[in-house]
Amino acid sequence: MLLAAYAIVSLSYTMELSGGGRNMPVLSTNIIIPLILIIIGLVMLFIYFRSLLQARASEGWPTAQGTVLESWVRRSSSTDSDGGTSHRYYPEVRYQYQVMGREFQGDRMAFGPRQRGNRSAAEKVVAGYPAGESVTVYYQPDQPASAILERSVPKMPLFSGILLILMGIFIYIRWG
Repeated sequence: MLLAAYAIVSLSYTMELSGGGRNMPVLSTNIIIPLILIIIGLVMLFIYFRSLLQARASEGWPTAQGTVLESWVRRSSSTDSDGGTSHRYYPEVRYQYQVMGREFQGDRMAFGPRQRGNRSAAEKVVAGYPAGESVTVYYQPDQPASAILERSVPKMPLFSGILLILMGIFIYIRWG
């Protein structure tokens, strides 16, 4: 994300004025970079607060006893333009539960974006959900197929959103 912001900084947007042959900045990086950071920060805050509202609504959801079918760490790799590879690790848990005699399967652990990070953090989460383990499943009363294992909300979108907004404001003030 910051790499994209850096790339935008290196661009200059100009427009040829008719008759004068002068260049006038249409959008300067003094506005573009802070604006992009603030918009991304606002999106992150939206994600956090939407997840928080979902978690609060789930406090009244009924529970069912479930069983962990499997849990594992999924690795996702990406290669940057320089050929460097980075890896992200996601804890994955699949579980089953019954509601009024109907069997359901779920894989959603909590509200908000899926947790990701380094391998050891993902392995720690997965270790809490070994296959065969009994778990409490919180399910939506009118849609029992919609369920979660944890009613907590990750704080990362909140902190990231605030940080990006503050960075955008700081850069705007500093460059402006």
